[in-house]
Parts: sequence; structure tokens; C-alpha cells
Amino acid sequence: MSSSTAATMDSSTRLFFIFFTILLSQQVASASTVRMLTDVDDVYEIGPLSVETFTITDDTVYGRSLFVAIPEKEDEYPVVQLQHGFNMGNTDYKNLMKHVASWGFIVIAPQMYTFPFFGYPIFNVTTEMEHARGILDWLKGGFIASIPNRYKKKYANHRPNWEKVALAGHSRGGMVAFGLALNPATNKGAQKYSAIIVLDPVDAVQGAYPSILPSYETNGMDLGVPTLIVGTGLGPKVKFLGQACAPSDKGHEVFYNNVSPPSYHFVAPLQGHMDFAQDCGFLDFFATRCFPVCASGGTSSRKRMQQFAGGITVAFLKDALLNNNRTLLAALDKSQLQAPILIAAPEFKLPGKKPQYV
Repeated sequence: MSSSTAATMDSSTRLFFIFFTILLSQQVASASTVRMLTDVDDVYEIGPLSVETFTITDDTVYGRSLFVAIPEKEDEYPVVQLQHGFNMGNTDYKNLMKHVASWGFIVIAPQMYTFPFFGYPIFNVTTEMEHARGILDWLKGGFIASIPNRYKKKYANHRPNWEKVALAGHSRGGMVAFGLALNPATNKGAQKYSAIIVLDPVDAVQGAYPSILPSYETNGMDLGVPTLIVGTGLGPKVKFLGQACAPSDKGHEVFYNNVSPPSYHFVAPLQGHMDFAQDCGFLDFFATRCFPVCASGGTSSRKRMQQFAGGITVAFLKDALLNNNRTLLAALDKSQLQAPILIAAPEFKLPGKKPQYV
């Protein structure tokens, strides 16, 4: 063998060794990434359980209809009561509710009032808080018994876990959830709850109904349970009639600043106040969620916003109700659990520690 041939083989061998080393390191890194991601559930995707929705209209407290998203598999499930936003319908959150339910929760949204076209609700928010508490107390004894006959056989043996209940609300409904927790008159009900989730909450605007925020200072709103606050960047944007749908001085940042720990704050800067609700079809023109009043991230990102809101709600509930914080920690560390939309650096407050950004 000539010296030039040997040198060529040595060079080829070295190149092959370098290539093999790089390829092996990439495979190891890829396997490491897979292990990291499979250690937690990707809650931004639909969960493993098939879900059914239906409406309960008869024999409910205050005569309120209830829209329900429930896993079809017979089992025991924690319960979430979702309060709708100003002049909205409980079915406006169908996608969001089904997303949460697919991860093993029963989600129940009462219709708190009927509303006239372009009108105000028939009662003020204080009454709404009282009714929300009444519904929460009624559910334990009345929910399964009031399921419509066509669904009763299928769900008669489902077991809502009334020891693991969360309150949730969007917009004015977020204020209702906070107010229910803060008001001694409505916080003494029989049914206890262990967590609160609010989606772009809005306090009273222009004296339309009693405010809950001015009475509190930073960290002064002690709800007594863990709290998740999800906000939007476009909620404070004025689009129509000179009024923002979620003014900055009445919105999610003020709620987060005032609520006591433990609390978590996630913000979608490119999304709008109504992006939590269903998409708008041709026949939905008169639905509140479809009025051209609130700035939006657009139709293409609306469904992804619902994925994000549903997913971060599930991550929070796993921690607050099921004592499993791994998914929430992964959501806080965005490199471990990638959100389907752009989100700002998450914030959180823990007892005895300063507020933190991730």
C-alpha cells in the first residue's frame, strides 16, 4: 500500500469517526428531549378522554340552564364551574370546556341570566354572585339527578368529586368568581372549592355594577385558594365605541397584583378578550362574542388561544386539585412545554416569597 493511499484512508477514517460522533450526539440529544417532553402531559393538545356535551334545562336552582362537558368514560372526576362573560352564553365556551374535560374534569357552565339585544343583564353582579353560590351548592345533590333522560343511563354512575371543585370565569364571570370568594355572604356556602381560574377578568366599568378591586392593595385579596389568571394583550385596546373590552386599570394585571399567593399569571400579548370563546360563523352575527367591539388576534389564532387557555387551565388544576405540579412547572418553563401561541414571560407568587418572572 502506498503512503498516499494510507494517508487517504486515515483521512477518511477520521471523517467517518467525526460524522459518527456528531450523529450519535444528535441522537442522544433527541432522546433526551423526548424523555423530557414525555415526562409531562402535553395539555395544549386534546386529552385522552372522549367528551360529550349536553344542556340541563329542567329542575335546576333558579331555573338556570347548565351546559355540561363530561368525559364519557365512567369514573370519578373533579368539577369546574365556569361563569360566562358579560351578556354571553354558556355554550360560547364549548371548545374550551371540551378541552378541559378531555383531561378528566367535569365542566359545568350555568347560564346566569337572559339578556335583551344590546341590553344590560336583568340583575347586578352582586345578585349574580349569590346565584353562582346557590348553583355551586345545588350541584352536589342536583346535578346527576337532573341529567336529561336521554343521557341519564350513560352518566348515572359517573362520580363527580365534590371534594375537588374549582371556580372559573371569563370577563365579568371572572369578577363573579373573585367576588364570590371575597364576599362573606357568598363564601359561607355548603360546597367548598379548592381553586379559582379567571380568563381576562374585568372589574366594574364606569359604575355599571359594584367594583371589587378598589378596596384592596397589592397582594391584599386573599381568596384562600390557589389562583390562575390568564390575560390578553389586546383586551385593553379600544376598537369601537371608545371603550376597551378589558381596560388595563380594570383587567388581569390589576387582579394579579392584588391577589395573594399562591397565584399564577399567564398573558397572551397578541390575543383579544373574546378569543377564549367559539369562532364566529355567519349565523353568529348577533352573538356578543362576535360583535365588532373587542380587538382579536384573528380567526386563525382564536382556536389556538382556546387550546392554550384550556391547556394552562388543566396544568393548573392538576397542581391545585390533584397534587401534581409537573405539568404546571413545565408550562412555566416554556422550553419544556411549548404553548400553541405566543405568551409573555409567566409570573407567579408563592407564600413567603417575592413575585417572580420565569
